[in-house]
Amino acid sequence: MFVFAEDCYVIDVVGPAHRYLLLWTGRRLGGDEMVHAGIGMDVLTGGEVSTLITRVTIRKGHEDEAFMQFFKHGLIILDGEHRPMSEWRDQIKEKGTMFRI
Repeated sequence: MFVFAEDCYVIDVVGPAHRYLLLWTGRRLGGDEMVHAGIGMDVLTGGEVSTLITRVTIRKGHEDEAFMQFFKHGLIILDGEHRPMSEWRDQIKEKGTMFRI
């Protein structure tokens, strides 16, 4: 499951014996924003604190190999303002694009 909130995504990976909550941030979050992200992660887990759940924070540009294992086909990071996908596709058709992979 992916939860989108501007520059912050929570990736919730539930395995047979362990659960991973990965907080990926596109920029450095302030203290208040980190508290809100933590509250969102608490909601996803029902407030459970256990050794069966791992929470990790990853900042854009610092994605390690362990994180990338969740994206077997690569991860495309789109910088810029949030726009409708149809508008984004039209721009690619017209001007092309380059991705950081």
